[in-house]
Amino acid sequence: FGSTGLYVSGAQCTVLNNILLVYGGGIMYEQLGSVGLASDHNVFFATSVYIARDGGGQYYFSFDSYRSGSGLDTNSHFTDVSFISDSLGIHLEECEAQNRDLDGIPLAEVRVDYYGARRDSVKPFIGAVEGVRLPYNMFAAPFKASLPGMAFSIAAGRFDNSTTPGIAVSDYDNRQVFLFHNTGAGRTFSHTGTVFTGFRPVEVRFADFDGDNNLDLIVGGDTNSIGVFWGNGSGGFSSPTMVGTFGRVRSLEPVYFNGQHANTIWITEDNGFLPNAGFLGNLVNLGNRQLCHDITYRVQGISYVHDTIPSVMTALAVGDFDSTTSGNEIATLAFDFVPRFMITRPDEILFGTPCSSAGRLGFFNSHSQYAFPTASFLGFGSNIAVGDFDGDGDKDFITTGASENECVFLRNQGNATFVVDTISTTATRGVAALDYENDGDLDFVTINRTLDSLGVTIFLNDGAGHFTEKRNCHYPFASGWPNGIVAADFDLDGRKDIAIVSRTIGGHDSLFVLYNLGGLNATTGVADHPKSELPQGFSLLQNYPNPFNPSTRIEYTLSVESGVAIKVYNILGQEVATLVNEQQSGGRHVVEWNGRSTNGLAVSSGVYFYRIEARQLDGQFQYASVKKMVLMK
Repeated sequence: FGSTGLYVSGAQCTVLNNILLVYGGGIMYEQLGSVGLASDHNVFFATSVYIARDGGGQYYFSFDSYRSGSGLDTNSHFTDVSFISDSLGIHLEECEAQNRDLDGIPLAEVRVDYYGARRDSVKPFIGAVEGVRLPYNMFAAPFKASLPGMAFSIAAGRFDNSTTPGIAVSDYDNRQVFLFHNTGAGRTFSHTGTVFTGFRPVEVRFADFDGDNNLDLIVGGDTNSIGVFWGNGSGGFSSPTMVGTFGRVRSLEPVYFNGQHANTIWITEDNGFLPNAGFLGNLVNLGNRQLCHDITYRVQGISYVHDTIPSVMTALAVGDFDSTTSGNEIATLAFDFVPRFMITRPDEILFGTPCSSAGRLGFFNSHSQYAFPTASFLGFGSNIAVGDFDGDGDKDFITTGASENECVFLRNQGNATFVVDTISTTATRGVAALDYENDGDLDFVTINRTLDSLGVTIFLNDGAGHFTEKRNCHYPFASGWPNGIVAADFDLDGRKDIAIVSRTIGGHDSLFVLYNLGGLNATTGVADHPKSELPQGFSLLQNYPNPFNPSTRIEYTLSVESGVAIKVYNILGQEVATLVNEQQSGGRHVVEWNGRSTNGLAVSSGVYFYRIEARQLDGQFQYASVKKMVLMK
C-alpha cells in the first residue's frame, strides 16, 4: 500500500510469471536503472498513480502506454485478480480460476510456482500460484442457433429414431414448433422440420402416445385445446388430433398411469370458467388414437363435481411421491395470493362409456397443500426438478423460490410430507436435475438472469442433499433471458448436457446446447501432472473397491526412497485426511482409508480425491498424481 510493487535495477534481469498488486499511491513497477530487462507473462493490478517507470525514467499512467512505450510485457495482463486463503494456502478464488485471460503458456524458465508446485505443462496459470489453482471447465463450446420467434418451451427426444436425442422448440410468435436433428458426436444440430400448430404453442413434450414405438409431439398453447402430432419415426409428424380443454394450457406431463391405459397426459389449465380458476386436466388415449379429455373431480355431497382450484398452476410433475403402490401423485406450483406447493392424489373413476355422451372418464382428487415459498418465474414447466436428492429412496423436489435468489429444496419424508430447505442462488429463472459429474448423486443446474453475465450454476450434491455451488463466471456459454431448459445426453458421452432457449432485449431468440465436461479436470484444487512428466517407476493406482463403503485400499509404487505424503481432499479442494506423511523405501506400498477425517469423524457420501506427492530426501520434487474415488453409504 502506497509503495513500490516491484523494483528491478541492474543489467539483463528477467521478470516472468509474477502477480503484482499495489493499492494506493506509488509506482507499481519501478525499473529505473535497469538495462536489458526482459519482462513478460505477468499479471498487473493497481490503483497506483503510476503503473511503471522504465529504465530511462519515463513514467507511464496506463498499462497500454507502458506496454507500447517500453516494448515489455506484451503477453501480460492488467486485471484485478481475486485470491482466497484457506487450508490449501493462497490460491485463486473459484470464479477467477475460470478466467481465460489468465491462461498462460509453458515457460522453460519457470517450471514451478511461488510455492514450489510444478506448473501445468499445457495450460498453466499466467501468474505465480499454480499448485492450488481451481480450474473448472464446466461446458464445452456450445451449439447455437437463432430462432424466428419467442420460445417458451423446449423438449428432447429421439423423434427420428436416431441414436441421439433431438430437440423441439416452441415458436409462440409464428404458431409453430421447430425440430432439430442431432448429429451426436459432432456436437451440432440441423433444423430438419417445422410443425405448424395453428395456435400459439407454450408447452411441448415428446411421448409415444399411441404405442407404435415412435415418439409423438404433444403441444399445449395459449388456447383452449391441446394437440397431439403423431410421429412417423423418421422425423415427420402427421396432422394433429386436437382436443378441447377447459382453459389455456400452462404445463403438461406425459405419464403411464396405473397400468390402466396406454398413456395419460396430465395438464394444468386455467381461466376456463372463472378468472384465476385452475384445473388439473387429463388426456387419455383410449386406443386407435381416440383421445379423451376431462378435468378432475371432487366429492360434493353424494355427487362428483369438477374440481375447481382457485390458483394458476404453472409447473407440473407426476410420480410416486408417497412411496406407496397406490399410484402416482401430481405435484404443482400454484399461485393465487401466495405461492403454494400442492400434492394431488387422483383416484380413477368411471362413469359409463369413456368420452361418450353417456359417460366420462374421470379422476377423483384429494389435495395436500403447502404454503412453501415456491414460485414459477418462467410461468411454465422449467421450475420444478424431481429426484432422490438426499439418497433416502424418496422423490424430492427442487423448485424456484418466491425470491429469484433462492431455490426451495423439499425433502420428502417418505409419505409426501416435506422438510423445507432454502438454497441461495443468483437471479434464478429455472432449474433442471442431472448427475453432472457422474458420481451417482443427483445434482441440479439453474439458469440465471441474464445468461450473458450470470450464466448457469451447477449445484453439486454430496449424496445427502447438501449442495456445493459451482458458478459459471467467465464463460458466457449462452445469452439473453432464459425461457426454458432441458437436460439430456446429447453427445452420448455418458453425461447429461443441457439445452436452453432464451430471448435477448430486442426480441432475438436463441437455442443453446451446452455440452457437459464433468468439471473434473483438476477441480479439486489438487495439482495433477501429465504422465509424460512422471519419473519412471512411480505410480498411483486406482483405489479398490470404488465406489466403496466403509473402506478402500490405495496402492502406489516408489522408484527410490522418498518422502511421501498422501492426502484426501473433498470436491472443494479442502483437505479431509492425511493417510501417509513419512519417509518410505522404494517399492510397492498400500494404504487404507476408512472414510474418516483426520480427527476421526465419519465423512459423508460423495466424491473425494486422493493425491500423492513424493520428494527426494533433500526436499526436491519428484512425483505427484491425483485420482478420484467415491464413498457411497
